[in-house]
Order: sequence, then C-alpha cells, then structure tokens
Amino acid sequence: MAFHLNTLYENYIRGKVHAQQIERAKQMLEDGFLTPERIAEYSGLELDEIRNLINEKCIVAVSSKD
Repeated sequence: MAFHLNTLYENYIRGKVHAQQIERAKQMLEDGFLTPERIAEYSGLELDEIRNLINEKCIVAVSSKD
C-alpha cells in the first residue's frame, strides 16, 4: 500500500512540474524572442511539445538562424 501511495505522489508531482514547464514555455512563446529549439532546451520540454503549443495557440514562432 505504501508503495502505491508513493507512486501516486510521484505521478502527481511529475504532473505538476510538467504543467509548470508548459506555462513557462507558453510565456516564452508569447514573448517571441526565443526559437522553439531554445524554448525546449530552457523549459525541459520536448521540441514536439513546443511545436504542439505553437499549433494550439496559433503562435508565430521565431525561426532558427541555422
């Protein structure tokens, strides 16, 4: 039973941290100064998640200088 509660708590914490990462990424996207690649790097999210946020919000992203 204790193991199950620990797992539930860990999953809850992971979910909260992920939600905070998403919010930070949205703020960075709305500022419009960073590329999606940099936002993924700084937020700890996968680049695909950043691209999904861009598509959901119809945000125009800063393009890479590569």
